Amino acid sequence: MSILQGQYIPTDNKNKRINDVILIGEKPSDYFLKHPKEKHFGNYNNPRSRADICLQKYIKKYLGQVYITDMVKTEGLSGANFEIEWHKEPIHKKYLLEELNKIKPRKIGAFGRKVEKLLKQEFPEYNINYLIHPSATRYPKNLTKWDKQFKQLIKKYD
Repeated sequence: MSILQGQYIPTDNKNKRINDVILIGEKPSDYFLKHPKEKHFGNYNNPRSRADICLQKYIKKYLGQVYITDMVKTEGLSGANFEIEWHKEPIHKKYLLEELNKIKPRKIGAFGRKVEKLLKQEFPEYNINYLIHPSATRYPKNLTKWDKQFKQLIKKYD
């Protein structure tokens, strides 16, 4: 089983890093199953993906650089339900918990409602914030929503 850890992105922006926020998605893209020689880019860091490029633009604007990871740490099967994969293999929770303990996030940005729901069930002690999944940024109205969501994500506690 090949475990794919998270990473700080964008990799070219090391001047400003938000250490108390972490972004979490479902599972690594199946893009790397079709293009294994590009696996070194890591998830959410593919220079040929419009969604990844857009995400990194927002990260630079609001966070500078941030740690990003997935709940399921293996590529798994394309189209497979990530919740089933999460519950089937306890190693995913172990590795995600290690990442959370290392980063100690004040807030978590959850890509998608399914991720938000599962994170709230599994880690109720964290402040989980819903973010539209990067793949949905192909619709311009979602970028307007992303502005609001990223602003909320970086807003300090009152």
